[in-house]
This record gives sequence, structure tokens and C-alpha cells, in this order.
Amino acid sequence: MTLGEISAKWSELQSRIRADEIAIAACSSNQGVCSPATRRFLSILDVGRHREGRVRLGWLNRAVNMAIRSMSDWAQYGYADFWASPLQTLGSGAGDCEDYAIVKYVALRELGVLPDDLRLVIVQDEKREIGHAVVAVRYEQRWLILDNRTMSILDADDVRDYRPLFAQQGTRAVATAAVERVTNR
Repeated sequence: MTLGEISAKWSELQSRIRADEIAIAACSSNQGVCSPATRRFLSILDVGRHREGRVRLGWLNRAVNMAIRSMSDWAQYGYADFWASPLQTLGSGAGDCEDYAIVKYVALRELGVLPDDLRLVIVQDEKREIGHAVVAVRYEQRWLILDNRTMSILDADDVRDYRPLFAQQGTRAVATAAVERVTNR
């Protein structure tokens, strides 16, 4: 997948994320309008708000990993690559790596992580020889990786099998060279 294709997927996803944010805000003020997916997302946020620092990040990583069962886009949607919004993913309870990463990314934004400290990162997994999506979050001047393949938080300096290809910071795409600087510090 090219940088342009990834950027297009992210751009297309933004309207669905905004719709999710509206549903989340409505549910927060009126429990009667909550879908099960919105309740699930808010419960993840609620418990996250009661934790701090690395504990919050680790809890969020585990909670999202456990809330979603791994399923390919082919099996779920009938085509190769679909980036679901958080509520779509939590509604079905299934997704692939970018779906896990998108839920984590939006949840961290909702929990107050600043855009400069948060990235959705597409990597090439050199060991498995496939593309993969993770979330990078800066905490205490270190980049940490939240990955659906592990319940542990990974220090970006210790991740050797992932070659960064693309990172999304807010609405801005970051090309490969910049990604490597961010995730290899």
C-alpha cells in the first residue's frame, strides 16, 4: 500500500470517527441513546480515567485487545482493506490490526493525549513479512508502542522487527523518514 492510499484511507475514516464522537458525546449526556458499542467504548474510557501514566496505557492496550477478536477484512467485510471506526469495530467485536490501533488512537485522544504525543503507525513486520498497524504514544519522553499482538507495552527502542512506513498525527501524514526518527528515538 502506498503513502497516498494510506492517507486516503485515513481521510475517508475521519467522517466516521466524527460520527462516533457525536454518538459518544450524546451517550455521555443521555444513556438512553447509547448503543452497545458506545457503552463498551465509554466503559473502556471510564476505567482508563481512573488510572494514570503507564498503568493507564497498559490497561487501555489490554482492554482493547480483549474487546476485539482478530478477523480479516475479507472475512468481515468481503474486501481486502477496510479501516473501521471505533464504534464499528466494537459493535462487531472483531477487526484486524488497524482496527485495534484506531480504537486505541481515538480512546487515547478522548483521554487527553495530545496530538504531538500520539501516532497511528503503519509498519512492515520484517519477521512475518506483512504490513501491520500499531499506536505509538509518547510518555515521559519515550515512544511506547501499543500493539494488538501483545498485552505488554513495548518501548519503541526495543522493537526491532517493525520498519515504520507511515504515521498519522492528527490530520497530518508523516512520511517514512520522519516516522523512523519518531519511533527510533
